[in-house]
Amino acid sequence: MTIRLGVILSSVLIIGLGFFLLARWVVEDLRPRYLEAVEESLVDSSNILAEVVAAQSTLENLNVEGLAEIFESAHRRHLSAQIYEHLKTDVNMHVYVTDHLGIVLYDSRNPSAVGQDYSKWRDVRLTLKGTYGARSSRADKEDPRSSTLYIASPIVIKNQRIGVLTVCKPVSSLNNFLTIATQKVIRVSAIAGFAVILLSLTVAFLLTHPIDAITRYARQVRDSRHAPSPRWILTREMRELFSAVEQMRDVLEGRKYAEKYIQTLTHEFKSPVSAIQGAAELLEEDMPPKQRQRFLRNIQTEAKRLARIVDELLLLSSLETRKTLDKTEVISVRSIISEVTEGKEPLLLAKKIQLQRVDNEEAAVKGDSFLLGQAISNLLQNAIDFSPMQASIDIKTEVSEDKIQIAIRDHGPGIPDYARVNIFKRFYSLPRPDSQRKSSGLGLPFVREVAQLHQGRIELKDAPNGGTIATLTLPRILKTSSKKKLAESEAQTL
Repeated sequence: MTIRLGVILSSVLIIGLGFFLLARWVVEDLRPRYLEAVEESLVDSSNILAEVVAAQSTLENLNVEGLAEIFESAHRRHLSAQIYEHLKTDVNMHVYVTDHLGIVLYDSRNPSAVGQDYSKWRDVRLTLKGTYGARSSRADKEDPRSSTLYIASPIVIKNQRIGVLTVCKPVSSLNNFLTIATQKVIRVSAIAGFAVILLSLTVAFLLTHPIDAITRYARQVRDSRHAPSPRWILTREMRELFSAVEQMRDVLEGRKYAEKYIQTLTHEFKSPVSAIQGAAELLEEDMPPKQRQRFLRNIQTEAKRLARIVDELLLLSSLETRKTLDKTEVISVRSIISEVTEGKEPLLLAKKIQLQRVDNEEAAVKGDSFLLGQAISNLLQNAIDFSPMQASIDIKTEVSEDKIQIAIRDHGPGIPDYARVNIFKRFYSLPRPDSQRKSSGLGLPFVREVAQLHQGRIELKDAPNGGTIATLTLPRILKTSSKKKLAESEAQTL
């Protein structure tokens, strides 16, 4: 299980369970709270009506005729009371009155109950004893929604209880309010639960995104030396973790870098050193002057090769240890290609190679002009080395909205299949067709490092009808003047 999934699941389970229990408790607690509110209002109603009956009665005569007229008129009314989301259409409260013995004198809902003995009912019995009388009875014992509340108050004249008035209120009307309230609680809980899930996703992202970024960074470092530093590392712990990874990377790469270069240098130096040593030993013997000159030239050639390898290796190693460019400037692609091609004119003339350029649109990149010039020079040098006599080389610059592609095509033998996986490795080189000699094998690795430092890439592929196309892709920028012209044109349009 991932950390992100664990955070989400734990948050949803813990907070979701908390919301569920809270919503359940609220729903279960709604009914008794509503009943308490209704009972409190029924106590007021029963006491008021008891006073109304007492005002119309005497100690000898408990008069319920006025109360009967009031309730008959009330029950004939058609109501249209919109109580929030509940529409009330009739009066569903009724009363009954008993004398001091508990015998029914009046029942607004059930006239046939007159004369019955209600003294056994809790509301009448307790009220006659001078205590609070109330009860709740169900029409259906299995259905709590069929309950009716009975709240009684004494009818008192001159401090004597001459009877009891009970107000009856069915709970069925209360069920509508409970249903509406329950739906609201469930709806609010669902919204809160959804908000919890979103919050969990956000927290999980904030916690795990830096870890994912550092993981991607480590993998990019494994595959490429120039990996961009992770962004959005906000917490101090994650910054410390990244710093530790970066330090570990520097230490490990430093060791591997030194070991690898020692091995490659030893391997590459072995051949020219052996050639120089062999030629020097032969020069100690007597030999014709022409043969002596040939061995001296061999020594000079191998010495120059060693010097070139050292120079190129130092330049490449300085690039490989960089993470960013030290200095940058806005560079015209057309100008830098012109400078490179001018420097290669003697080689082009020597092999009678025709150079064709296609760069109709002016474009600019931001970077190091020396490094980019060297990279393009290396690509053009390879194209010259692998081109036959009297061939042609095409340099085409394609400009899009956000990138520039510099494609250099030769008409040479192309890249053999066996060499494709090694073509960008240090010191790996293919023999030149005309001389069968190899280069230092550091040109293409240098180009790759320069491209990565400029947030670009280098690709080699076979060209149609033979040859190789080397494509250097770089991010494009708008030059200041171009931005200014664009802003002016937009202003004029507005």
